[in-house]
Amino acid sequence: QPILSVIATDGSGMTLSSAQYVNISGISLNSSSAYGLYIVNSSNITLSTMTVTSTAGSGIFISNGDNVTMSSMTVSNTAGTGVVITEGSINGTMSNSTVSNITSANAYGVFIGKEFTSVAGANTGWTFDDVDITTTGNAAFDCSAASNSLTLKNSTISGATGTTGHGINITQCDTVTLTNNTTSSNAKNGVNIATVSNLTISGSTSHTNTQNGFSLSGVTTGTLSSNTAYSNTQSGISLSASTSTNVTISGNTTYSNTQSGIVATAPGTGLTVSGNKSYNHTASGQSSGFGYSISSTAPTLTNNISYGNRIGVIVVATGASVANPVIRNNTVYNSSSAALTFVESGQNTITGVTLQNNTFTTATNGSVLSYAGGDGPTWTSSDYNNFQLVGTSAVVLTGSATLAAWQTASSQDANSLSVDPLFTATTSGSEDFRLQTSSTLIDAGHPTVITPTTDYAGTARPYGASGRLDIGAYENILFLVSTNVSLSGTAAYDSTNGH
Repeated sequence: QPILSVIATDGSGMTLSSAQYVNISGISLNSSSAYGLYIVNSSNITLSTMTVTSTAGSGIFISNGDNVTMSSMTVSNTAGTGVVITEGSINGTMSNSTVSNITSANAYGVFIGKEFTSVAGANTGWTFDDVDITTTGNAAFDCSAASNSLTLKNSTISGATGTTGHGINITQCDTVTLTNNTTSSNAKNGVNIATVSNLTISGSTSHTNTQNGFSLSGVTTGTLSSNTAYSNTQSGISLSASTSTNVTISGNTTYSNTQSGIVATAPGTGLTVSGNKSYNHTASGQSSGFGYSISSTAPTLTNNISYGNRIGVIVVATGASVANPVIRNNTVYNSSSAALTFVESGQNTITGVTLQNNTFTTATNGSVLSYAGGDGPTWTSSDYNNFQLVGTSAVVLTGSATLAAWQTASSQDANSLSVDPLFTATTSGSEDFRLQTSSTLIDAGHPTVITPTTDYAGTARPYGASGRLDIGAYENILFLVSTNVSLSGTAAYDSTNGH
């Protein structure tokens, strides 16, 4: 039971010190000299349906608070940060709330971290659900050192400016989950992650930010899945730093970003890029126009779709060598420069490339492959691919115009094809890269390579008696009949799988 319950009271700033089991509801707080609400060394505090506005300092400041619950809060027009959570505050929640018009240059919308470096204690176990943060002088949502087990979901974050300027900025934290959030119109990255372990970002959208949609650096064990990034001034998704290890980027959609779609610049080992779609990145320049840009040790690229990009996939060895990349079952269509490019610089090389079960379609008179800065990669295996050449001047590689010439020059791709894949639709704006049932690419994959075991849509591979995968990102299923449906004289056609 609450020791203190306060309802329907208006007034100035309030302080709770060493308080326990306090309920505060339905009041408005402001302060011309300090915080709107200051909670210190207190536990089991419930705040609901409150307005905190026009404060000289932070709106709500929680220091060493245990089990603080905030719901239906409105925080606005504070001279300091909207909400501060610091000095060992644990197991709190904030939901169905808004933080807005925090315009001081160094003020955040929500800040979780160490306010005073001499004070020990991690801020652990905080959940934010349906919190809208708009128009802040610094990062809108900032979580820094000594903050762990953080969840932010179902929230809309926009309009961050100032020195940091990210919509969501999370650094030096452990176990972070970001789900179903939207970040937009921020002065820097929509989502900025640095030196974080055990990261999950899913179902989120980031658009119209001045830098990247999602920017990750120094991530140890992370998953980005089912996110969308578009119309950002730099790239949709950017992953960097050699300390980034065991990162999976899957099921994301990036399009119409000014620079590139998905960029992984010199991360460490364990990079998997699978089941993504990246399109309409056409800018020229050293870091622009790529559907996928990969520079890593032993990266795996499978079941990805690229179309309408300047370069579909680029593998880059500039800061370090790239060894043993595996590129399988991708669909690359209509890349204006090249479908697949390898770039080496100085002593850095690309070695041990595995290129199997992919389909590449050039732009009119374009090329499938290109090399820059070196002699080109060495191959572990390039075979069972499809190189569709569009236009009389299209080439597999400069100097190896046809598939036959490439086979002779490289001793690779003995079983590869050069045919029209027969995609379902290639009209701009309604592209559908599932294979028609008459496509030569069905059951034409490597006979002994049965990974990946699902396709872009999650359909199990391989399908059919041959035991061979189809070439490209989609597996064709000729007939898909539900066991729960009785059919009489008709065949089942599942349009969702293109069959």
